[in-house]
Order: sequence, then C-alpha cells, then structure tokens
Amino acid sequence: MDMVGLSVRQLADSSYQIIGIVKKDNKPAVEGVESGDILISVGDFKTKGATMGTVIDALRGKPGELRSLFIERRGKQIRINAKVIHFL
Repeated sequence: MDMVGLSVRQLADSSYQIIGIVKKDNKPAVEGVESGDILISVGDFKTKGATMGTVIDALRGKPGELRSLFIERRGKQIRINAKVIHFL
C-alpha cells in the first residue's frame, strides 16, 4: 500500500476530518498534520462531497511522490507537502 499516511472520516457536512496519522519507524508519516484537521484538498482535488474511495485514491501514488495537502485548523488554511510512503 503506497499512500500518504493519514486516516480520514467523512463528516455529516460531507467534509473529511483527519482522525489519525500513521507512524513509520516510530515517527508520524506526515509532519504538521493534527488529528481533527479538516482535509480541504489534495492538490487540485477538492475533498468535500467526494466519495471515500476517491479521497483515498488522491492520497495514493508512488513512494517518494509528494502530495500537497490543504487542511483547515481552527479557521486557518495550511498547506503541507506530504510524501507517499510504502506501508505494506
């Protein structure tokens, strides 16, 4: 499984909340993300209203590729570059 190491859930308003950050070698796989952040987009792909499958597909890629994550935390938008990692 090659993807950005985040667990997400869809909220009632169809947005996606980050509920966990996967650890690799005892370190968070994605730095700068916190549980509870809202995932606004992955690159140009807007997550709100999308299916869980398409959101997960947007987080997949080849190990070493970067994904630009746009998150919202306490009303502020933050951009984080996250690396695709091989997990399984």
